[in-house]
Amino acid sequence: ELSLRKLASLLQIREDQVSYIINHNFKMTFSSLLNQYRINEAKRLLQRKEANILNIAYSVGYQSKSAFN
Repeated sequence: ELSLRKLASLLQIREDQVSYIINHNFKMTFSSLLNQYRINEAKRLLQRKEANILNIAYSVGYQSKSAFN
């Protein structure tokens, strides 16, 4: 449930500043960075084989199986 607004609030800086930092340093949008993190975490969990794919999808922040697929 992380959003740009929530991240900015946690960092105590404006949303446009967070967006600029992400765009400038990672060369991608906040959404792309978040999705990249989610996919990397899902891959790590899948390698451990401790949960089924749908549970992993939900645990990394996807709201549905189709969004994860």
